[in-house]
Amino acid sequence: LSAELQQIWQGANNTVIVGGRFQDGRTDTHVDLTELSTIGNYSLGLTDAETRLRRAVGYVYDHWEVVDSLWLIGGVSYDWLSYPQNIDAPPISAGQVDKDQVSPKAGIIWQPVPAMSVRGAYTRSLGGMYYDQSVRMEPTQVAGFNQAFRSLAPESVAGLLAGAEFDTAGFDFSWRLPSRTYLGVGCEWLRSTGDRTIGVFDSVQFSNSAVASE
Repeated sequence: LSAELQQIWQGANNTVIVGGRFQDGRTDTHVDLTELSTIGNYSLGLTDAETRLRRAVGYVYDHWEVVDSLWLIGGVSYDWLSYPQNIDAPPISAGQVDKDQVSPKAGIIWQPVPAMSVRGAYTRSLGGMYYDQSVRMEPTQVAGFNQAFRSLAPESVAGLLAGAEFDTAGFDFSWRLPSRTYLGVGCEWLRSTGDRTIGVFDSVQFSNSAVASE
């Protein structure tokens, strides 16, 4: 379930975007370890966990055309997220993790001359789990820089990291040459932090000894 309401007010030199989103989904995880041998005192078998992914978001963005050649973008969002603690690495868990974050956004677009454009942006955002970040009306870019990531590290290498916190900053310079060729130079700084719970099997063995006496 994904529902979002958004209102846009557009004036001659100013555009304000206000909205909110709520998402709710259920995850059923089934682990079958019956083909493996017993680990210590832990009897392997079937494990089921029913968990939920819930997300509530509120946001506001303002695009202000200060003069004909200068645009300022500012915004803030609040994210609340509840996601499964561990449904990836057996033994899995039915526990939930709750997380929230206030994320500022800032951007600038400047055209000192018609053939030149300079852009910069800084954003914070809170990642989700699975595809909840892909179903949204909230702006995914600030001054042309992406702020909606599922992950920065390839999931084939690092796996899925739910509820990751993202900090992004970008700068771009572009120039339109008289030959109708575009020259562009840009850089981005991306950082992601998060916590992951991994299930482990704890094997404890005891030894008994008997002493005989006459």
